[in-house]
Amino acid sequence: MNICLKNQRILVAGASRGIGRAIAKQLSESGAEVIIHYNIHKSEADKLKSELQNSCFTESCDLSDASQVTGFIPRLVQKYGPLSALVNNAGISPGVAVVGPYQINSGQLSYYYLSGTSMASPHVAGIVALMAQKKPTLTAAEAETKLQSAAIPMAE
Repeated sequence: MNICLKNQRILVAGASRGIGRAIAKQLSESGAEVIIHYNIHKSEADKLKSELQNSCFTESCDLSDASQVTGFIPRLVQKYGPLSALVNNAGISPGVAVVGPYQINSGQLSYYYLSGTSMASPHVAGIVALMAQKKPTLTAAEAETKLQSAAIPMAE
């Protein structure tokens, strides 16, 4: 793959092994700064970190534990700067929600929680987090409207 991802910071959830590892390698080879997420496979994440060409970091979070998930993305943004993308490759159970930060009009930091049984929930949360970086005053209603307008209706 020949694409340029220079100056892009990308979080790859579930990056310590398998497909996530391959994704992280390709992103790094394409110029991205990669944040390697892992849950329990620290040694594999550290090994991958040593193999990547560009700046990279390892971060642990058990995505099945709401107390660890809450605030995870905001902490990463505070520590490393804005994320350009989130690749959700983590093997988590349905119903577990990843959260993305957004600013409500009052300026108070809040979170957009997604739950339910959809495996798409973490993907949508990542999209909302990226939307919020572009528009810090994004409200939940605006995010919902944008997501609905971009959705492809399923056949009934």
